[in-house]
Amino acid sequence: MSTRRRFAGKKLVVHNETALELEVTNAATPQPVKTEDNSAYDLAFTVGKARENGGAEVELEVLGVRQDKKIGGKQAVSFDPKSDPKMDRTNPSAAMFRKFIGAKLKLLTAADGKIEKVDGLPNLVSKLTAGTLPAVQLMVRTMVTENSIREWDTLHIALPDKPVKVGDVWETKRDVPYGMMKIPLITTNTFKGWEEREKVKLAKIEFAGGLPSREGAPAAPAAPALPIESAAFTGKALYNPALGLVVDNEATQQFTLNLVLAPGKTNTTKFKVKITGKLAEIVDAAGDG
Repeated sequence: MSTRRRFAGKKLVVHNETALELEVTNAATPQPVKTEDNSAYDLAFTVGKARENGGAEVELEVLGVRQDKKIGGKQAVSFDPKSDPKMDRTNPSAAMFRKFIGAKLKLLTAADGKIEKVDGLPNLVSKLTAGTLPAVQLMVRTMVTENSIREWDTLHIALPDKPVKVGDVWETKRDVPYGMMKIPLITTNTFKGWEEREKVKLAKIEFAGGLPSREGAPAAPAAPALPIESAAFTGKALYNPALGLVVDNEATQQFTLNLVLAPGKTNTTKFKVKITGKLAEIVDAAGDG
């Protein structure tokens, strides 16, 4: 049975954090320009009615969001929902983030719990960008995409499609968002053993991978293709077999992108991002716990 359908009428609350580091070098700047972008999301996945394919309809709600972005050491974007709304007039992105809190989308999942489709994105993007500056509109369009929404679901990361035992290895394919584009990655996942937390036995999964082989047709081509020199993806996850969910995970992605603007002019971007996700709680959709 689908892990989603097992939780019909329940709200799964997840806390995700992302720490992004970018370093851009080009002929026009003598020193690399560094960007640090830290964000945190509190999300609720409420499981609704079953689908014929064994999956379910799931409501995704943004419960909270925090953002802190610096470019070249200078503050570029900052938002804390606990800040005084009266100060929003000095922060071009604050009104957008406040509208983001409470936003809802409908997810259609497969029998294994993974997201097949996201409904309502165009309406949400229109709501968030209404009356905002072009820079904020660009931020929204790179932040709220179907690929980025899929990455928010850390409850099903790196899971096998059949039962496994300690030492077994399997592959998974995924598209990692980069702005409005995506980077295809293939990871090799290993069931390393068991770990106990608070008297609960959890399966430990470790994963590592990179770009698909260039020999033959790539399994999941980027659209559009990106001139990536190298890419690496590593991480670990703790899976609770009683729940059928990943309850704790962390992953690190690194790649180098070379973009040729003109003969002799190349932009080189070094990208590193660490993502953590934790299942915070499971409560009744009505909020009774």
